[in-house]
Amino acid sequence: MSVAHHDRLRLDHTDFATVRPLIRTGLYSTAATGPDVVRRVVAPGLIQRVVVDRDGTVVPVTFDMLRSWPIGEFELFTLAEHNVRAAGGVRIRHGDFDVPLAAGLPPMAILSGPAYLTAHARWLGDHPVTGPHGAVLILPSEQHIYAYPIIGPELAASATVLAQLARVCHAEDPHPLSPWVYWWRDGTLDLAATTIHRNDETELKPTDRFRHFATLLSEE
Repeated sequence: MSVAHHDRLRLDHTDFATVRPLIRTGLYSTAATGPDVVRRVVAPGLIQRVVVDRDGTVVPVTFDMLRSWPIGEFELFTLAEHNVRAAGGVRIRHGDFDVPLAAGLPPMAILSGPAYLTAHARWLGDHPVTGPHGAVLILPSEQHIYAYPIIGPELAASATVLAQLARVCHAEDPHPLSPWVYWWRDGTLDLAATTIHRNDETELKPTDRFRHFATLLSEE
């Protein structure tokens, strides 16, 4: 390819009309960012970033780029989420994790499919994977979301099983995201528990808020 031809194919990131339909968003580890990258904290350990994706060539949106566009930061995230939701493509299957603690739990939902799957954790209630009290979930990699519906006193067991699964997936995946357990409820994604792995044991460290909620459910 000639240099002139290559230049014609380069995307002018200041041309917002062209860039607009290419804007996407996903969730990333808080370690995966730069000082000028447009991002916001979604939950402890997770940030949401905005990118321009042109046929798989991904460029993070920076604040310098944003200053040249006729759109604010909040509107940019809204647009990016709209584009991801409109693209769809989420596949859902249900299965069981073969450990004794999972016996008696509802089926685990396994979400996969689109390149920006992790963003769907923000609106998990749009998918048939939540219960009357939301869902507990893990995002160990960019390729999968694992979730249990929150129905009642089984919550503590669900979170523990997910923590064990997160340990395996996060360690083995070439694109790991988070080994922690999260909690989706009423449109909000929050940290449910951090995890500590020692030898073959996984220790769950629930947040105070999640522990209180789990206690209330166990008393129902």
